[in-house]
Amino acid sequence: MERVEFDLEEYRALRAEIIQSMDDGNKILAFGLAAIAFIIGAGFQQEDALLGLLIFSFTLPIISVFVLSMWFAAQERLARASHYLSGLEVRIKSVCSDIDSVSWEAWLRTKKRNKPKGIWHTWHFWSTERAGIGLFGFIIVSSILIGFIKCEGCDVDPIIKNLTMILSIIICGAVFRNVLQRYSDWKRWLSTFYYPETENRL
Repeated sequence: MERVEFDLEEYRALRAEIIQSMDDGNKILAFGLAAIAFIIGAGFQQEDALLGLLIFSFTLPIISVFVLSMWFAAQERLARASHYLSGLEVRIKSVCSDIDSVSWEAWLRTKKRNKPKGIWHTWHFWSTERAGIGLFGFIIVSSILIGFIKCEGCDVDPIIKNLTMILSIIICGAVFRNVLQRYSDWKRWLSTFYYPETENRL
């Protein structure tokens, strides 16, 4: 029973980490969007063409993509803990079959069928994170385009203008691509059970 007690304590600790990760993600999103809104307002009020270009085509997209990366890191922490708990639940139940309440992670990974489309999927709300990634992608692309449009016909050196755009696209593209690569692990963690003996082969 000592092993079960240890597992239950570990379960409680990881559930607390999941809650903390959710809270951290919400805070990052709230402060990040507030900062983005402030920068957008400053950009539209800026009369200097060069500063306007730097705000919309460099500062705003760079901050946006790093806020996205930090927010998604919180989602990864949540998913990683959830994945481990899915195996911990199985282990606890194998020893104490009378424990029925420890089943959230198993239920989350249970597949249900979307009757109109006939597609099987889990109970996790995938659209939430996808919407977050899409929102930041829209902000990044839109801000670069706005900076380009606002600077059209201005007296900013074309070399500076092009270098700003290219550098911004390279940095944002690299970070955004990294987030999309991490997305596959995040989704796997939330849709599969943790089996220590096979984890290295996943």
